[in-house]
Amino acid sequence: MRIRNESHALGKTSLQDLLSDDLCRLAMAVFRLGATRRAPAAWQLASSEVLALRAVAPDDDIGAAKVEPNLTAFLACLRADMAASPSRNSAADFATRVFEYLDLAAIARAHAEYGVGGLLGIILEAFCLHFFASADGAADWTACLDAFDGVNLIPMMTVHKSKGLEYDTIVFVGVDDQAWWAHVPGDPEGVAAFFVALSRAKQRAIFCQDRAQIRSAFRRFRPGRGGLGRSGEGLAPDHGNHPGAMAPNASATICPASRAWSSLFGGCFRWDLSARDFSRPEASRTRSTSTWSAT
Repeated sequence: MRIRNESHALGKTSLQDLLSDDLCRLAMAVFRLGATRRAPAAWQLASSEVLALRAVAPDDDIGAAKVEPNLTAFLACLRADMAASPSRNSAADFATRVFEYLDLAAIARAHAEYGVGGLLGIILEAFCLHFFASADGAADWTACLDAFDGVNLIPMMTVHKSKGLEYDTIVFVGVDDQAWWAHVPGDPEGVAAFFVALSRAKQRAIFCQDRAQIRSAFRRFRPGRGGLGRSGEGLAPDHGNHPGAMAPNASATICPASRAWSSLFGGCFRWDLSARDFSRPEASRTRSTSTWSAT
């Protein structure tokens, strides 16, 4: 199991912000097409964006007939050169070629956010830092791009950075840390932050805690007072009162891991989140209580 810190700083931005950036996604689509011939999603993104950068309207078939062959020829040359093994020097050369082809001035014109505040330079610096690091030791360019995107890696991030994302399984690391429990029971802001993190899980949540601290955490968070109770009442408030509320039949794992990554999934309690349902109107949601089950 390999974990990657998504909050890792890259120049003046973070890895997570870089990966969600439009220019980064476009450049990666071009590189995917350079590494392999079969990447339909990458072609759809790259071709549509290049047409927009060249000011070709969606219904302009004549303009598209001029731009797309040029893109195909560029990708053919890029693919031929990317047959060699990756290195920092070749990564720098390819990055220069791709961004020159895309035309940074056209990008700034087409995307207003890149025209002010130096954002374009910030993203370019972050992209190159991460791209060059991903090329180090990669067997081929597909492996380099997979390392860039974090394929088969578990992302680690702060609660704030997790907003808007969802995963089948989430793991709370360091539940005994005072950063988690600094708020007093019932404090709306602290409870809201906790539920933002908890509601990222689509199927299951796993809580990892120092074995020596597990009992004191349960004592501090008493049922019915916005905390974590043995019967789970504190984790199942009224569905109409909070967007991160959980549905009936939810399960979680409390894992006394003693800070060992190898023990993350060897817990003693599980909370199944598969029954969560946010599709019903707020007025129709009713109070529910979850139950703990031994594993």
